[in-house]
Amino acid sequence: MRTISIRIEFDSLVEDGSYDAVETCRLTVPDDVSEIEVAEIFKKAHEDKDVYKDGYCPYTLLNYICEKQGWLFSEFPFDVELDFK
Repeated sequence: MRTISIRIEFDSLVEDGSYDAVETCRLTVPDDVSEIEVAEIFKKAHEDKDVYKDGYCPYTLLNYICEKQGWLFSEFPFDVELDFK
């Protein structure tokens, strides 16, 4: 198993009523799964709107894919996080 970092950004209204939801996390996948394969799996799942029956947000997509693929994800630990909004 290996860990890759992933960033998901939604540029439309998400379940909490906000826009531009972004999630950065670590994804643990089998050694033989490439970053390109990960991206394709996420893109395909995102196109299936039934994935979001539990809410339209990056966490729903992550949960769906990890459950289906047997992968794990964890929050990305930042040493410094800044928000200048």
